[in-house]
Amino acid sequence: MVVTDDTTAARAGLQPDDMIIALDRKPVSDIEGVVSLLAQEELRSLVTIRRSNHQFFMALDTQTQ
Repeated sequence: MVVTDDTTAARAGLQPDDMIIALDRKPVSDIEGVVSLLAQEELRSLVTIRRSNHQFFMALDTQTQ
């Protein structure tokens, strides 16, 4: 996934080379898995991201995505 300026991903705080590894603690391995899980969410999702060998969480407002 490439994150470019003025995209939903960039506004959410994602950076180039970030890897989404889970949504609401459910592992995802590809963009189809991310999209599928986001479609099931109602308000907010907990996103687990790996960036430069560090793992952290980000809350994502799925209503505006």
